[in-house]
Amino acid sequence: MSGCIPARIDSQAKVLHARHADQRNATFVKALATGESYMRDTKALLLRLNLLRADFAVKGSGDSSGPSKSSRQERAEARAFGGA
Repeated sequence: MSGCIPARIDSQAKVLHARHADQRNATFVKALATGESYMRDTKALLLRLNLLRADFAVKGSGDSSGPSKSSRQERAEARAFGGA
């Protein structure tokens, strides 16, 4: 709607009546969207935290990701105790 004015023209009275946006409704819609975004982000962070606590990792098909934390710890412990 670029270049348009949100208004009505009263051709009999030759008056232009501007439409004002319903600020209460717009604020309510924005608050709901913000709340939903917050809930989505919070759930994602909680999921990530629980996966990290469980030492859960999904490896891709490539070797670029490297070894997991648990396998690195096992290797370090084996070296510390004289293992291979």
